[in-house]
Amino acid sequence: MIIKKVLLAAILGLAFLGILAGSAVAQEEEEVLGTYGHVVKVTGNQLTISEWDIEKEAMVDVSYTVDAKTKLINVGALKDLKADQSVDINYVVRAGKNVAVDLTLEIPSDDEEEEEAPATE
Repeated sequence: MIIKKVLLAAILGLAFLGILAGSAVAQEEEEVLGTYGHVVKVTGNQLTISEWDIEKEAMVDVSYTVDAKTKLINVGALKDLKADQSVDINYVVRAGKNVAVDLTLEIPSDDEEEEEAPATE
């Protein structure tokens, strides 16, 4: 009877380790990609940016899902983003959707702000 319990515990332990290893492999397989562009619009938890497509050699609009796990940097909430602001996004593709891992609002430096400001006479 004790041998059966030990054997059952060993089998369950190995099964549990197999599940952990399988989930770790699944997580490691998610390749984190990066992009940057300008905000086009925010709709709910979707952010659409205009970014350069190397293959098309043109600017394209691409949407990214922002969820509770997305780390927001330099912005309090997704809804605070405004059109034409520059953002950097690290993301993974899950079930065919671009899911943001982290999103950084680029803050222009003082030099960039001076360049963009119209000259006054």
